[in-house]
Amino acid sequence: MNNECLELAATDGAIHLRESEAPGTAIRTAPRPLASFIRAAKAGELDHLR
Repeated sequence: MNNECLELAATDGAIHLRESEAPGTAIRTAPRPLASFIRAAKAGELDHLR
């Protein structure tokens, strides 16, 4: 098992995401788009992107 992690932080209504292996790069989004992304990923709707 590797030590890769997705880190999340909430500030001022925004969600910040970064991958633990590249902490200098972060993505900022809002809660609703992130929730939609997570639902799509869990449903397998993004599997074709592998």
